[in-house]
Amino acid sequence: MSTNEAPLDAMRRALDDHLAGTLPVADLIAQWRSSYAATTLPPVFGQAMEELLRRMEMSAVFAQDSCSFSSTVSETGLMAGRSGCNDSADSAEGRLIEAVKIIRF
Repeated sequence: MSTNEAPLDAMRRALDDHLAGTLPVADLIAQWRSSYAATTLPPVFGQAMEELLRRMEMSAVFAQDSCSFSSTVSETGLMAGRSGCNDSADSAEGRLIEAVKIIRF
């Protein structure tokens, strides 16, 4: 068993759990960072992973801010509902998850 096998398996499980809807994106990111710290992979892998995780974090924050803004506008009567808000957030996260799946170990 290689020294990287257990942490990479944990990362795979976290991604599978997130895709199944049982692990929030913030927990996925935390688990990936924690698991990566236990690997002996070259730094370039960590740099690429951090870039993807940073984009996932930003996407989640922007989606949340966008939904918050939509809700505020809706309450003032300028916009009817927030129905597209969650769809937009799901779509952005979905694109990022697809990128992560491409580099699955």
